[in-house]
Amino acid sequence: MIYDIGIDLGTTYSCLAIMNATGSPTVVKNNQEHDTTPSVITYDNGEFCVGETAKDQAPFAECTVEAVKRNMSEADTWRMTIGGKEYGPIELSARIVRKLVDDFLEKYPDAELKSATITCPAYFGPKEREATRQAGIIAGFEEVNIIEEPTAAAISYGLKNSGEKNILVYDLGGGTFDVTIMRVAENKFKVLSTDGDCNLGGKDWDAALIEIIKQKVCENGNLTIEELESDDDALTDIRTKAEGQKISLSSLKEVKGAVRIGTSTVKYVVSREEFEMATAGELQATMMKVDSALESAKLTMDDIDDIVLVGGSTRMPQVKAGLISTYPSCESKIHVHDPDLAVATGAAIYQNTRDVEVENVVDPVSGKTVEGKIAKFAPTMGSIEIEKVLSHTMGVKVWDNVEKKDLISNIIFKNCPLPIKNKGEYCVNHDHQTALNVQIFQSDFEESDDNREVAVEECEEVGSFLVDIPSDSCEGEAVFVTIEANEKADIICTCTFRDITKSHTLAAKGLLNDEQIRSARKSIMG
Repeated sequence: MIYDIGIDLGTTYSCLAIMNATGSPTVVKNNQEHDTTPSVITYDNGEFCVGETAKDQAPFAECTVEAVKRNMSEADTWRMTIGGKEYGPIELSARIVRKLVDDFLEKYPDAELKSATITCPAYFGPKEREATRQAGIIAGFEEVNIIEEPTAAAISYGLKNSGEKNILVYDLGGGTFDVTIMRVAENKFKVLSTDGDCNLGGKDWDAALIEIIKQKVCENGNLTIEELESDDDALTDIRTKAEGQKISLSSLKEVKGAVRIGTSTVKYVVSREEFEMATAGELQATMMKVDSALESAKLTMDDIDDIVLVGGSTRMPQVKAGLISTYPSCESKIHVHDPDLAVATGAAIYQNTRDVEVENVVDPVSGKTVEGKIAKFAPTMGSIEIEKVLSHTMGVKVWDNVEKKDLISNIIFKNCPLPIKNKGEYCVNHDHQTALNVQIFQSDFEESDDNREVAVEECEEVGSFLVDIPSDSCEGEAVFVTIEANEKADIICTCTFRDITKSHTLAAKGLLNDEQIRSARKSIMG
């Protein structure tokens, strides 16, 4: 039987949901009957373990992997040696997805793994989205659809709250932050703007609390920070307790704890006020992103009908208080909507609307084509229309002959509706040039005349490709570079010189090839 599967692949916790027989989204509990599964991987005695057991044994395991989602932006370079073998964030993320799938199959043994929708932060670029898709393929799916987490949450929220309105989704998860503004009308979701930070989330609040506790322990135990940090058991104890104490501070004014250091036990007390003061900078960073998203959408908070809080970290009282302090008129608009589950259930709803036929499927393990194989997905609800925007500004490196330095010439800009396509005209640098090195950069610049050309150091290189040209090329001869982003946010860059044209799809650079995907899948699935 084919189920509509939606997966929230989170930094700290992940979740799987399906559409049930009555057409309602349902979270599938894991094998310990919990709605969410820790995104933690351990390796010990030659075996991998994922989830709650891994989190429990992390302090004692040979190797522990946490918050791997934060490394998706480095999927082409980041590697971790585990058991003598190197793994990247794609293969490790696949193990988390596979854990969700295995627990699902225990409850639904009749299920066939065909297609799933996996979510990612709205602020993920093409490389991170493709990395997420490949993780799903390695975990056992034949097709993986990618949808942004705030959009999935808005779909889940919109299902229960009908009417035409402007929604601001404030999504503060364990490792990432997104803010997305969209216009919702029945089953139509039009993204107006998005912003965020892939390295800002609940983990940073945990880190701040750990530092507070360390300071308290040093003060109360008459220790130096060096003495405390030399005690691995004490540090492990502090880190283990911090997450739970952070959660407790959402309902308590203070938390108490004790740490064993050598033969002594040192007690400490942390107040909510201390915690909120220590994390005021992180909270302010999210408010600045909200400001940026409103400005990009050309709206004020008065134009927003509903503010939807999703992500477990939005349970912290300072989040709601911060929004109200920044935007005093917004208090009645704030809605906490299934913070831990809305993204997964929204993904399942979206997957349910997919109407896909897959013929002659290539089996990722054997590499052989299975003839005549058709998977039909019949939606039980009307199709959902999603209009997206570009998450990052994209441009190419050029030489400024006046300033005598490299600059980035921006071609398409963030928060422009998708699909989008634009062209820049450049030139050959010198006579008899035989190749063009097209280097693609992304940034956060908004569209304006002042941001057409910007400094290289303010941008990030995300891809490059070479175009061979005839040796009779002349200095100043025209070169055209087109960058387009389709509805899926795939970035395609095309360079044209005379009658020579070469295109490059950004998402594919540096990630796993088909053979690597087959090998990784075989390793996980046996």
